[in-house]
Amino acid sequence: MRPTLWVLSPFVFKLCYGSPYNPLLTSYNLNTNQTATSPLYYHTNRSNTTYTPSPQNWRSLPIYTVLLDKLSNGDPTNDDFFQTPFESDPGSPGSSGGGTQLRFGGDIKGLGDERVLDYLEGMGVGVVYVAGTVFVNEVWEGDGYSPLDFSVIDPHWGTWEDWVEVVDRVHGRGMNGQLKGHKNLLKGTFEGIEQVGTTFGSMNCKVLVW
Repeated sequence: MRPTLWVLSPFVFKLCYGSPYNPLLTSYNLNTNQTATSPLYYHTNRSNTTYTPSPQNWRSLPIYTVLLDKLSNGDPTNDDFFQTPFESDPGSPGSSGGGTQLRFGGDIKGLGDERVLDYLEGMGVGVVYVAGTVFVNEVWEGDGYSPLDFSVIDPHWGTWEDWVEVVDRVHGRGMNGQLKGHKNLLKGTFEGIEQVGTTFGSMNCKVLVW
């Protein structure tokens, strides 16, 4: 792959590589250009082309923070998506043991469960804030704070279409949503790069609004 300049802001540039398209992750890959060798050539599509207007004053809305993995398991089939011994929590409901580490199994379908939405709406929640990042993380990290690739959403939490469907449900309840992208926590998993997060800076952390 060729190195390229990745524009994080009008004034910040980083040298990075384009992630190769993986056909096994079609339902999770935001990039649909299979021959892209640089983020500059990424393409995507979306089934819905309308946007929900932002509220006039975000600060006036009660915000509920969700650690998605710990909330509700709406689709147990994705708990061990990569079939490694480091994914699901052996202390999760339905399994033996009492572990509290690794992944619990919560996902976007769990957030979209009518009972969960009833609970949030009943409390008067105005904004559902998903902590961590929705992008693919290290297999054992269920908190969303170890992103590996900002072009692929984490399969443990659902497909791209699952996210679209649940966001529509949240909006249908009169609530808004926020997603956080932790650029400063990007893991160094490439050959020759030490596996540590990038240096923290005020320009590294952005909030994305549904």
